[in-house]
Amino acid sequence: MGRFFAKIHPVPGNHEYQTTDGTDCAPGAAGYFRYFGAAACNAQADTAWNAGAWHMIGLNGECGDVGGCGATSPQGQFLRSHLGSKQCTLAYWHEPYDNGNNLIADYRSFWQTLSAAGADVVLNGHIHTYARFAPQDPDGQVDAAHGIRQFIVGTGGKSQGSIPGTHNVEFTQSGFGILELRLHDASYDWKYVAVDGSVIDSGSAPCH
Repeated sequence: MGRFFAKIHPVPGNHEYQTTDGTDCAPGAAGYFRYFGAAACNAQADTAWNAGAWHMIGLNGECGDVGGCGATSPQGQFLRSHLGSKQCTLAYWHEPYDNGNNLIADYRSFWQTLSAAGADVVLNGHIHTYARFAPQDPDGQVDAAHGIRQFIVGTGGKSQGSIPGTHNVEFTQSGFGILELRLHDASYDWKYVAVDGSVIDSGSAPCH
């Protein structure tokens, strides 16, 4: 399963629920659960863990496959039950709330809950590019003091593209690479590194 398997805290994406055009395409993301085993966490594929002063919350954002993502859904209840335990909070799921063009209604409740709890960062993938957004509230308004910063990091797949708009986008760049996050007791640094080792984007921000 790979030398870093013990360090992985995954969440599923839309492809894990496909039942055709791949291998081990069983219904209900059965191949995902079979592969990751205990690392897939609960039956809904939600996970939570700590990294120093940070609480990390991984959510299964494939809402149509897991009973929705609203406040009363299993996903919403899991999220609420895992907030407030640390100084800083980072949440992650597969598809972004803000895709640069629209706010995706399925994830509004996640954003409202996280915003009310003072969360700091949301990580997403799905769109095959890198984008850093300004901190924003659940209505998509920039809020430098209390908003959540979203990163889209879909830069490890087979192809690269771009986000469909520029709403609240501070920086975006296509091309393969990784996002490095350094998490401090009350702040974080980010660095997007291309495959040739060049740093394409970097910065820092405090936790709320």
